[in-house]
Amino acid sequence: MTPFYWSLLSWSFGLLCVLPLLAHWRQHAAVLRSSFLLLGMGVLFLLLGNLLAQAEMPSVARVLTALSPLLAGFACIRLTGLALFREVLPRLGMRAARIVEDIVVVIGYVIWSLSQLRDAGLDPSSLVTTSAILTACVAFAMQDTLGNLLGGLMLEMGDAMQLGDWVRVGDTAGRVEQIRWRVTTIRTRDGERVVLPNSLLMRSSFTVQGNPDLDAVRVRRTLNLKVSREVAPSRFIALTEELVARNTIPNVARDRPPSCVLKEIGQAHFSFDLRYWLTDPGQDDPTDSAVRVHLYAGLQRAGIAVVAPLQAIHATTDSAAKSRLAEASVLADRQAALRELSIFSTMSEEELATLARRLVPAPFVAGEIMTRQGSAAHWLYLVRTGEAKVYVELEDGVRQQVASIGAGGFFGEMSLLTGAPRRATVIAATDVECFRLDKESFEGVLRARPALAAQLSHLLVEREAELNRMTAAGNGAKPVAQNTRETMMTRILTFFGVSDTAAAGEK
Repeated sequence: MTPFYWSLLSWSFGLLCVLPLLAHWRQHAAVLRSSFLLLGMGVLFLLLGNLLAQAEMPSVARVLTALSPLLAGFACIRLTGLALFREVLPRLGMRAARIVEDIVVVIGYVIWSLSQLRDAGLDPSSLVTTSAILTACVAFAMQDTLGNLLGGLMLEMGDAMQLGDWVRVGDTAGRVEQIRWRVTTIRTRDGERVVLPNSLLMRSSFTVQGNPDLDAVRVRRTLNLKVSREVAPSRFIALTEELVARNTIPNVARDRPPSCVLKEIGQAHFSFDLRYWLTDPGQDDPTDSAVRVHLYAGLQRAGIAVVAPLQAIHATTDSAAKSRLAEASVLADRQAALRELSIFSTMSEEELATLARRLVPAPFVAGEIMTRQGSAAHWLYLVRTGEAKVYVELEDGVRQQVASIGAGGFFGEMSLLTGAPRRATVIAATDVECFRLDKESFEGVLRARPALAAQLSHLLVEREAELNRMTAAGNGAKPVAQNTRETMMTRILTFFGVSDTAAAGEK
């Protein structure tokens, strides 16, 4: 077959292979451009060869005419491989690694080159049999290439590393993006592409964390926390484990509980390691940050401060009068917040000041459960900033929202005053800053003025009726029977251990 017909056949077949690739032109743009360049060079060489043959330059014309089908064939082989491995096989549900595509294409190049040499009248076998030195030189020069090729084949054929796996090689950590005949490409968390020779991977060790798209990946993360030695280690361990296990934090595994261990006993602090399981290795730092945020809020509510191992001592020139002024400002702010609550509207300024001194800051992170329906918690929350959602747990397990609480709102008064279980679940919709008032802080005020129970009972009955209406509207049920003022007052007095006689006598 003449070079002209070889070129014509190659161009036709190459253009035929382009058709299924047009739907994803941008994805294959680089390969298509290079293939079209080879096809164009083949056409150009064929035209130049014909012109030079007419110009009586037969030797140069033969070379150009022979190169034309060679280049066109290379383009045809590349386009065929691209169409087969990138379009046809995926549509048939078959997946082939890029290194297989590269090897098949290279083999096609070699076979096509040998066939063109044979058509030109040159026996390809004579090049190898008559030049042992040349063969040895070529083999020596390609030892790194052959090592990379064999390394890529071993990686692809084995199960040590697969496309999509998260791996760590030395100081490099990322996801395997490609395994080619020479190199393996890893995409790091910073979006960088790290190119590693296959021979290097075969000679060194690497850690495979797994492919989140195929399997349930579990990677253990460790966060170090230091607290004062005034905190009991058992209490801190139980609290931190509960904070992580109780809250739904994205990318934290729910099927493997967290664990906290005491790592060091220092002169002024305890050092703990909190360990949890990560489900997406690509979100390690953001998840660590989310866990720390939840831990900080929970520890602050518990009155536990995370400290540094070394603490600097700073001298201050603030006077005692200035400190007292700052404390008075904080107290006045808390007292004003209590005064705005309808439940405490009948209290005197002295009683409000007593409660204000006993308020405890209680921050919550968005998505965190502030209180759960059915739980026993004898305290009230006063919302200063942020928003919380109130939900009722229905019998079928569905959670129905019935209300929202914004800045200046409060909840938990029934549990504070009567010890009743929580009637609803409250979840922080945003980051929420609260004050918490517990039973012990309120007990002194009630014992000093037992008649306050009668006033509080009236407000509690109104709040209970309001909650019943919202609950009934949310689930379509009829409002449940509620307590009378007398029943509510008796429950308050009984809960705080104050006799009815004392309350009646004060009246």
